[in-house]
Amino acid sequence: MNNKKKEIITLELTKEEYSKLNEYCKIKNVDYSKAISDIVNDYHKALAEEK
Repeated sequence: MNNKKKEIITLELTKEEYSKLNEYCKIKNVDYSKAISDIVNDYHKALAEEK
């Protein structure tokens, strides 16, 4: 059973950011949720590597 608590977030994106997100979704063939998850995970990995 999946016990993860779902959170709802709201993002305010510029037209350029939205365009980049759409492009990422098309290239990776994923939905917005997966794309944002990938981006956040990559960000956290980059932060960890800096330390």
